[in-house]
Amino acid sequence: MERLGQIRREIPNIKYAYIMRRTEDPYTLKFVVDADSFVPEEEWDENGNGIIDPEEEPSYPGDPYDVSEVAAMQNEAFVQATVDEEVTYDQWGALISGYAPIRNSAGETVAILGLDMTAEDYVKIAKSAFSSILFLLFAVMTVLFGVSVVILTWKHRINTLREVDRERGALVGLALHQLGTPLAIFRWWMEIVKEKYGDLICKETDACKQLEEGIAQLQHVYNDLQQAHTVRNRRLSYSMERASLGSIITREAEVFSKKLEQKKQVVELEIPKDVIMQLDSKLIGAVVNELLENASAFSPPETTITISAQRRKHDAVVSVQDHGCGISEEDLPHLFKEFARGSEAYKFKPMGNGIGLFIAKNILEEAGGKIWVESKKGEGTTVSFSLPLSRKK
Repeated sequence: MERLGQIRREIPNIKYAYIMRRTEDPYTLKFVVDADSFVPEEEWDENGNGIIDPEEEPSYPGDPYDVSEVAAMQNEAFVQATVDEEVTYDQWGALISGYAPIRNSAGETVAILGLDMTAEDYVKIAKSAFSSILFLLFAVMTVLFGVSVVILTWKHRINTLREVDRERGALVGLALHQLGTPLAIFRWWMEIVKEKYGDLICKETDACKQLEEGIAQLQHVYNDLQQAHTVRNRRLSYSMERASLGSIITREAEVFSKKLEQKKQVVELEIPKDVIMQLDSKLIGAVVNELLENASAFSPPETTITISAQRRKHDAVVSVQDHGCGISEEDLPHLFKEFARGSEAYKFKPMGNGIGLFIAKNILEEAGGKIWVESKKGEGTTVSFSLPLSRKK
């Protein structure tokens, strides 16, 4: 721990220093130690706004980290010293990272050391180096020109991704506008049909039932798009209150039990009663509901879904486990992306839209928590999320 702190003191541009180890999932590593996790909490608030923002909160030993989009951390970093080939993005911002293997006395790699620098600092250093070496040999100038090209390429890629993201957000906004009005008309005319022709149409045929189901599905899509649009534009309002995590889970399980009865599925709860914390009951309840809905949809009839919770030193962890079809390794890295669906999801949940887990991830990150998945195809899935036990308002 002291060595990590020494590294950051001696190299001012190093933003984060940490050690990670492998897990059974090739796309997930776990933190062994983070230099910031032992720093006093008052020093976490770097921007001085009185709130520990998600990008300011450190990781704790055992916290998972998704490396599906960080090629260097999947294998090469455990073999030799290496650096990221491009900017990586996570809750702590845009970073350039370097890694080195940590070996035991037998020469076996047991973990990796990671050092992060913000992309902005990296660009400044690269530009400064470029200016200083202009007076050296032409060959060195050529190398530095290549570095500048790479930097410009990164900038162009970042700007392109931002533009695509803006266009996608505009498209969702347009879809909400175009869908909202006809949906209201459908509901209005449905009420008129039931009131004036209910005996003739609704009682003698199943037309009304099918229409109501169709309207309900459209309403569900509209609600998901609206929530995703809110998340995308960073207008999500997370209102903390003192509440029992166990009570929220129990309530959502009871509400969802009617849907489970249709497939003769049951929910088993393994939750402590003393986990009282600051959270948004409505939004965290929505996350639990989403995980329950997925567990039910991707599991066969007459199976059990288990919801467990445990209290740790600084947070609480909730897990929803099913015994369904599982998720392939190829699909795992993309689960929490907007509009992303598994390659075989249509077989089990044909009306899905790939927004639910994206929204859940953003809700939990707004709460200062995390979400991750452990799954094997054909063996079931466990989705877990963490929430800090306390957080400054």
